[in-house]
Amino acid sequence: MYVRTLAATALLTVAGCTATQNPQQTENRQRLANRGIYDVAACHVGADFSVPENTTEATLTGAMLLTRPLVFNCLADPAHRGEAKETTVTLSATVNGSETTFDAQGDNLTEAGRTCIIEAVDAALEFKPVEGEEPVTASMDIEHEVNANGAVVLGINEPSDIVGTIRLAQQNWCDCLGDDPHATPDTFTAQVSFDQGATEVKRITLFRDGATSPPTPSPPRSRSTRVRPR
Repeated sequence: MYVRTLAATALLTVAGCTATQNPQQTENRQRLANRGIYDVAACHVGADFSVPENTTEATLTGAMLLTRPLVFNCLADPAHRGEAKETTVTLSATVNGSETTFDAQGDNLTEAGRTCIIEAVDAALEFKPVEGEEPVTASMDIEHEVNANGAVVLGINEPSDIVGTIRLAQQNWCDCLGDDPHATPDTFTAQVSFDQGATEVKRITLFRDGATSPPTPSPPRSRSTRVRPR
């Protein structure tokens, strides 16, 4: 499986509060954080996975290796991890008869993060039953680091929180990226506007790269963030 990534980068311009009789504008530059990548392989985990003829510890371990993008995607959300920058997730699988169960444990893993990982892995993998035999189990450790793996950190400043929110929303864009796990997704540009001091998007315009860019709205007391997925 080819590993492809989707990066959220932003170019931010802040317009100061201006009145009709005073056209002077001021520019406020702030550092943008949370511009980490989204690995679009998470959209296709299991696409190249064939259910093994025999369910063994080796086949369980090999299958769980494929789910690393899903684990990283869950840990991108700050609600899914604790205050530490490093998280080691122990992912395990047990096939008992016709039932397969997964578990995720980690000192820096919240209950919401544990649920996210288990549900994502369970939806991606399938194994043949081992009825009449002893249960088959396997486990592996997956290490995640906030800076190296592009996790979102909120509270740095308003623009970074907006970019972080967009980054977390990218997991819902899989339907826009096509069904071929090996194809390079198209590139789109999103022009996003939001009121100063707000954290909710006021206006968003999405267009395919190469198309004519629509005019960027610039109402008073607004911020315009240009986000380019790659």
